[in-house]
Amino acid sequence: MEAKVIVLDALKACGLRAEVEFIVNTLPGDRRADVMAWSPKGLQIAFQLQHTSIGLNEIERRASSYASAGIAQIWILFLKSNVWDEGVPRHGGWFIERYSPRTFERWVHGFNGKNGMWMYDPKDKAFWLGRLAGHQTYVEETTWYSEGGEENYGGGFWKYSKRFKELTLDGPFGAEDLLIKVSSRRAFSTSGYNWPAARIANLVPA
Repeated sequence: MEAKVIVLDALKACGLRAEVEFIVNTLPGDRRADVMAWSPKGLQIAFQLQHTSIGLNEIERRASSYASAGIAQIWILFLKSNVWDEGVPRHGGWFIERYSPRTFERWVHGFNGKNGMWMYDPKDKAFWLGRLAGHQTYVEETTWYSEGGEENYGGGFWKYSKRFKELTLDGPFGAEDLLIKVSSRRAFSTSGYNWPAARIANLVPA
């Protein structure tokens, strides 16, 4: 709730109409946007502040509902507290070499594409721009002998991990330091993930 109020206050400070837990009557199922804002031209922008895990089917359903209603959307994910223990400073931001993203984090990152994903640190009440990249692990070389006495070799190479990613965080930013930019994306599917054709609201540093 604290994060919702921070977003609400920042939007109102920009002169925009905004409401917390706004109910969209035209949407099926859960119709409540954490924060709904209206652009000067009347475009609705739904802010979803994702504090707890959400299933892949649920986030895809909600995103599709917003898209069908013509509502721009942005998903802001809460940072796990252990990122500060597992990472190191880099280029003024933060870098975690072995980060295990949750399924919905992978979905949001894919939904935003090259823009990355915005994440919220509840401890410092700050926003960070996160980007995931492939993480390589080294498979140690091993030697074994077959029943016929033939020596065999394996490993000795690098491979991309399916579980872990590298996470780079740029920031921190206060809510008052960010502006909203709305763009559109086409529908896209890969590896069990589905993203609808939708309007995406992205945050950009002022």
